[in-house]
Amino acid sequence: QPSLTANITEAPLTITADVVYKASGTTLTSPATGVTAFSADGLVNDETVGSVTMTYGTGAASTAAVGTYANTATPSAATGGTFTAGNYAITYVSNNIVVGNMRFSVANGNWNSTNTWSTTSNGTAGASVPTSADFVVIDSNTTVTVTANAVCANLTVGTTAPLNSTLNINASISLTVNAAVTIPRAG
Repeated sequence: QPSLTANITEAPLTITADVVYKASGTTLTSPATGVTAFSADGLVNDETVGSVTMTYGTGAASTAAVGTYANTATPSAATGGTFTAGNYAITYVSNNIVVGNMRFSVANGNWNSTNTWSTTSNGTAGASVPTSADFVVIDSNTTVTVTANAVCANLTVGTTAPLNSTLNINASISLTVNAAVTIPRAG
């Protein structure tokens, strides 16, 4: 009888947390299960990972100052999907928490004008122009025009029905949104 011996090793799998953006004054609660904000590199045969548990460190508290907190969103405990964890040597890689300010459009105007922005919905104009860490809301009944390259962390166009919010971006100009763009469904 022939004999067969095989050494089967686990495939390497790297799971990296996405950058986490949160508004100043809000809290990220740990551990958070069912998180899908990650990338998985090394899966074989079109397998998938359903979710991970995320632990948030410095920057997660509501009192965290605006800024970037390096490598403080840490994934673990990959589960779900079609993969079998025992078939992989899993490495988990942390990513940043970025804490930003809220910016609401309160007047029709240019993205790069402080006269367009407030720190609260329907508030007083005069807030700084949005930056890469800011959460921007184009509020109802306002039109914002981007005339020079601009950036923000998150962008929501319209918040209440009817959604009479408009965002115009001039030709050859870019608006970079680092995380999510949300356009609520009317009605």
